Amino acid sequence: MWCWTVWSCMNRMVAKVTRRNEFMAAQKTARDVMDGEEDTIVTSMKRFANDAKCVGYLEEFRAETEAKIASYPGALVQKMRDDLTERAAKQLQASASFEAGMGAAM
Repeated sequence: MWCWTVWSCMNRMVAKVTRRNEFMAAQKTARDVMDGEEDTIVTSMKRFANDAKCVGYLEEFRAETEAKIASYPGALVQKMRDDLTERAAKQLQASASFEAGMGAAM
C-alpha cells in the first residue's frame, strides 16, 4: 500500500511538473513567434508607408499624361511635316544635281 501511495504521489508530481514545463515552453514559443511576426508586420508597414504618396503621384501623372496626349497629335503632324520637307529637299537637291550634270554634259 505504501509503495502504491508513493508511486501515485510521485506520478502526480511528475505529471504536474511536466505539464508546467510544457505550458511554459509553449508560451515561450508563442512569444518568440509573435516577436518575429511583429518584426515582419513592422517591416511590411514600412514597405507600404508611402502608399498615400503614390495616390498623389498617380493623380499628377494622370494630369501630365492628359496634357501630353493632347499635344501629341500636333507634335505628330509637325514631325510628319518635317520629314516630308526633308525628303522634298533631298529630291529637289537630286534634281538640281541631275540638271547641273546634264547642263555640263551639253
